[in-house]
Amino acid sequence: DLKGARTVVVITHGVLMLLGLPGTSITDIDHLKGKTIGVVGGPVNQRIASVLDSEYDLSRSKVKFQDITLPEVAAAIHNKKIQALLLVTPISGRYLTMLRNLFPRDSKKSPTLLAIDSAGAIAAAVGAYESFDIPKGTIRGSPAIPDDDLTTLRVPIYLIAKEKLSTDVATQLTQAIMETRGSMIGEHPILAQITAPSTEKDAPIPIHPGAEAYFSGDVKTIFDKYGDTFFYASILL
Repeated sequence: DLKGARTVVVITHGVLMLLGLPGTSITDIDHLKGKTIGVVGGPVNQRIASVLDSEYDLSRSKVKFQDITLPEVAAAIHNKKIQALLLVTPISGRYLTMLRNLFPRDSKKSPTLLAIDSAGAIAAAVGAYESFDIPKGTIRGSPAIPDDDLTTLRVPIYLIAKEKLSTDVATQLTQAIMETRGSMIGEHPILAQITAPSTEKDAPIPIHPGAEAYFSGDVKTIFDKYGDTFFYASILL
């Protein structure tokens, strides 16, 4: 239940990768008819699988979704238990390396990244998702995968706090994260992708007022907040 949640920062974005596996003739979503898609991460990515099912009517085409863990992917590909792979991952060196290692460096056995041509329509209907273009060669440079910029979906990964968390604490937390991330990027490169949350009223998860105060530069000092109290207290004394 996210009704009482407020965003502090956007840690990164998870990008949808829908891949036709080597040895199959899958080059677009229409070719998924009668095939089994391995959903990496299982329950956490079932929602996006459901969105794709609804948009492209995959169930009617007898497409099956099978939950699968990352350690199981290599065996499932080798045993041909799945013909396509769905995963959501940040675009960063560590995670792209993990993805590349699932497939041998063989141009004849390369996966095919499938375009989500309806990404814009999905994003308009389901506010949690955004249309996103994966740059050419993101997964592999030679041969290039994808071979051109390719449209898909992405979803923000938030650090959230309870709405009732005090504004001062939320501001201090945001400030601590933004001021210390530079010293941790060497060990955790993903922190370089931290950004400010949307301040729009229709954002999927509204920004916490304390975080908004930090990013807008409207952080009040103790004298800003209690200046009048100090003034009148001194007069009374």
